[in-house]
Amino acid sequence: MPRSPVVHIIDDDRDVLKSLGFLMAAHDLPYRTYDAARSFLDILTLETAGCILSDVRMPGMDGLELLSRVRAHGVFLPFIVMTGHGDIPLAVRAMKQGATDFIEKPFGEKALLNIVMGALEVDRQNEQREIKARDARERLSLLTTRETQILELVATGLSSKVIAYQLDLSARTVDVHRANILSKLNVDNAISAVALLVEGRPTASLQAHADET
Repeated sequence: MPRSPVVHIIDDDRDVLKSLGFLMAAHDLPYRTYDAARSFLDILTLETAGCILSDVRMPGMDGLELLSRVRAHGVFLPFIVMTGHGDIPLAVRAMKQGATDFIEKPFGEKALLNIVMGALEVDRQNEQREIKARDARERLSLLTTRETQILELVATGLSSKVIAYQLDLSARTVDVHRANILSKLNVDNAISAVALLVEGRPTASLQAHADET
């Protein structure tokens, strides 16, 4: 089922929520507002889509802790931090924790919309990569352990003869495995098979976030 992108706006100032809601609605952008970080976490799932626009200074749980909690949930939606005057050091810390961008209050509507639209596009691209990755993983799961081993060696550029030597097999056996790999993956050549192997691994952006946590 396709995810429905939403701009999730989090701020303890109800006037800010109201004005930002009007702005999103005026540009036909689906949105939801939350007056506390905990309120957003209560609805957060792995299927949550779109982007997060959060104030950095809030009572209870601030924007930095919210960002950490969101990432701890395994959710890597683009996270935009709204800062007040003098909060730039906090915004920098948020960026180091994986925030996508930040904007200082008071901000212009055009500047904010540009950032939000960019974040929504990043989320769309991430979703497309994940769809391709899931498809690749499903196809790769059809391979036997030996076939996966051979494909990984093919990905390093080794010839059938060298692979056969390393695995103590005949070159003919390796060639048979390679033919079976192409058939199971429904691809025409080794380059396409290796491409699936790469696509089936975590995306670079998500892996970078995982390495940070």
